[in-house]
Amino acid sequence: MAAPISILPAPLLAAAIKDQQVLKYFALIGPTILAYDWFLTIDSELNHVWHRRWGIIELIYLFSRYMPFVDTPIMLLYHFYLVDPSIEVCRTALTAQLMMYCIGMSISGQIFTIRTWAVWERSKVMGLFLLTEAFVAFVVQLCLINIYAKSLTYFQGYNLGGCFVLTSSNVLLVSLSIFLFVQFCMCWLSSSFMASYCPISVPRVDGPEDLPYR
Repeated sequence: MAAPISILPAPLLAAAIKDQQVLKYFALIGPTILAYDWFLTIDSELNHVWHRRWGIIELIYLFSRYMPFVDTPIMLLYHFYLVDPSIEVCRTALTAQLMMYCIGMSISGQIFTIRTWAVWERSKVMGLFLLTEAFVAFVVQLCLINIYAKSLTYFQGYNLGGCFVLTSSNVLLVSLSIFLFVQFCMCWLSSSFMASYCPISVPRVDGPEDLPYR
């Protein structure tokens, strides 16, 4: 859905332009950190990942590591380089970007899933539970992202570059909450199992005669 810029109230238009400019500034933070981190760690990656025998962990690592290099250009295109784009182009670009974000986070999350499964001594029951939880969370997040993408409204005619969002739904907060809940469950399962193998012993003091003398 689009709204011509001429019919927008002046205060709403001024606020929207200001918010859009702030979003553009924030959009540059991620690519900057991504490039900086890659240059800092590429030597270690070549030595410790690319030159070792490949397995499922290495494949998951590479997918999670280089997926941002695929979705980041789409994000930059969405925010900066499209000049007065159509609503369909904006919706397609944003949906593709969000889907890649979701896939990337899910792939990265599998590293923690495998770690938790390993901590639980590769239990079949725990493995089935973790796999089911990851699959359900992934499907629900994809549905929420689709709902969010369809809820966006844009307006055109400003020629400032990029897609100009007018209104959006708060459903992404639910998606973020699901992601954080899944990660919390992983941490809790890992820590609770390790705590059962590493009980904390507290020295027992029965009376004054048991106190150490100085």
